[in-house]
Amino acid sequence: MRKRTVVLFVILLFVLYLFSVKDADKTENTNKKQTKASINPINKGKIALIDIYGEIGDTTYVLKQLHNFSNMKNVKAIVLRINSGGGAMAASQEVYSLVRRISLSGKPVVVSMGDVAASGAYYIAAAADRVVANSGTLTGSIGVIMMYMTARGLLDKIGVDYVTLKTGKYKDIGSFARAATKEEKDLMMSVLKDALSQFVDDIVEVRYEAIAAGAGIKAKNDKVKKRLVKAYMLSNIADGRLFTGNQAFKLGLVDSIGTIDDAIEDAAKMAGITGRPFVVKERYKPTFYGLLESSLAGLGFKSKIPLNGKYSLR
Repeated sequence: MRKRTVVLFVILLFVLYLFSVKDADKTENTNKKQTKASINPINKGKIALIDIYGEIGDTTYVLKQLHNFSNMKNVKAIVLRINSGGGAMAASQEVYSLVRRISLSGKPVVVSMGDVAASGAYYIAAAADRVVANSGTLTGSIGVIMMYMTARGLLDKIGVDYVTLKTGKYKDIGSFARAATKEEKDLMMSVLKDALSQFVDDIVEVRYEAIAAGAGIKAKNDKVKKRLVKAYMLSNIADGRLFTGNQAFKLGLVDSIGTIDDAIEDAAKMAGITGRPFVVKERYKPTFYGLLESSLAGLGFKSKIPLNGKYSLR
């Protein structure tokens, strides 16, 4: 019986591999056709649509799409469709930075918020030239969080002694085998506060005028206005609270209330495209590993283990 199970599993892997190769070939041919069309002068005024869904972690595919579409001359604007509650901070910063760079290069980037575009997802959205949210979108949640558990009491109860050898005083900070000291909690809070400051600084850099207008903040110059907006955000916005799309609009966190169609129309106008814009979207290219991971997940296996004490924007 066990041998039969192993044989069936090997066959499953082989079938997945065949499908992966087949889909990859199809995608390769499709990409070649798209590349050929992109240099055809007849096809002008395209708008690229990129999805950012789920937890923000490995952003390799999103960054790849942004790079590709930003370099295509006949793609005049990019629309990001975001439906995410956030994720890793560094990953959010990488996408934010690239979106900002594309925007500054002169190619408009517009964000369309779906059900949720909060925390790290809002971090990314803020970098765009224009942010469009549905009235019921949940956004905001500007803050940083770190969670870890301790099991000292359980270990003592079952008679397990967890031994730690370390080269530095704080090397096992966040260990589940003991409670954190006050000094360690203060150190971790200093990390979170610095991360929050970075988060707010990046939002202020691109949205200070809109937020200042929403808060009624006036100043003689931009430097003073940015400082006042940051202080206002830390006191009234950046405490982790959520906002609806309507509330976010009044606060200056988003630019308008609308659907993804409205976001595409806005992008077309900003890019100077007349008439109905032609929207292009890169086809997802599956890999053998990705298919295998999905299949194993369906069988109850997980290839990723949550890291204890990892801080994130969610």
